[in-house]
Amino acid sequence: MINSLALGFRILGLRLDLLIIPVFLSLAALYWTPADISLLFADLQAIFAEAQDAALEQAADADLPANTPTPFAPEALLDSLNASTLPLGQLLVNRTFLRVPGLVMALPLDQLLTDWSPSLSSVGDVLLVLAAFSAAGVVMGTLYQWQLARTVDASLRAWTERDNSEPDATAAPDPWEAFWFRARQTGLYLVLLVVLVTALSFAVSLLLAALSLVLPGAVFPLMGMYMLFLLLALPVFLFLQTYIIPGILLDSLKVVAAARQSVALIRNNVVSTLAFLLLSGFILFGIEEALGSINTSINTGFNPVILLLSSLSFAYVGTGTALAFLVFYRSRCLMSDGVDIIAWFKSMELE
Repeated sequence: MINSLALGFRILGLRLDLLIIPVFLSLAALYWTPADISLLFADLQAIFAEAQDAALEQAADADLPANTPTPFAPEALLDSLNASTLPLGQLLVNRTFLRVPGLVMALPLDQLLTDWSPSLSSVGDVLLVLAAFSAAGVVMGTLYQWQLARTVDASLRAWTERDNSEPDATAAPDPWEAFWFRARQTGLYLVLLVVLVTALSFAVSLLLAALSLVLPGAVFPLMGMYMLFLLLALPVFLFLQTYIIPGILLDSLKVVAAARQSVALIRNNVVSTLAFLLLSGFILFGIEEALGSINTSINTGFNPVILLLSSLSFAYVGTGTALAFLVFYRSRCLMSDGVDIIAWFKSMELE
């Protein structure tokens, strides 16, 4: 896993132009820092308000004293959630958008949902707006991931075959045909991922709203809405990201074939996969914490130099880690074919 990270960043050092898209998205994400958490939970506050009104009506009908606590009081709870879940929500978006840039649209979408909340009166309206913004992200994400995969594939092939003096007799595939094939495959994945994330978030919202009627104020200040959402969505995303998407991009596998292959690869590489995910997650979490501190300083005083440097740093670390995911996938595939991985990495001059 260390070699995969080292090789991923080595490839990035040769292709610094890959940083253009993530730097742009990072700047957009920092510029559109949401004022509160309303993304995908726009209807939850309405549920809270309706529950509060119902509780007040019940208290009035029962002729309870004025100072009697109501069964459900969401005001302090919502304040606590807005304070505690904002970093978790940004963590989920920022950790994923470098590999799935469509999700970065969640940040400007969050602000738009806040501004348009009076006109978004149903769950369907929220889903339509999310789908519209995600469509642009699907195109950008497909192009970006395909570019990363093509870079990794070309770099590994060049280093592996650099001592082979025989020319390659196979005709080079049409780049546009290859791109549109990957666009169809990766685009399907991104659409499914957006649907999955949206469905999970609404399911968690409704679950938490239901629990809040039973356990008012007891669990939520400690956990927050996004904590449970993160626990549910992140393993699914990591499972897809580690083996399925690299299989589609690098080996041109269809979605079902990539999923079957990923099951076998995870089963045979459980320890190394978990270790790699933890290590890469620790790296991304560290850069996220640094960006959080910079966000705080920017809120008190805008500094474009710090903003640009932080975006470059985050883009470099995130893109290098994304390339390392592809390298790690290739190394696990070679290992399953009986290739000596240590010798393979040494051939890349990673002693």
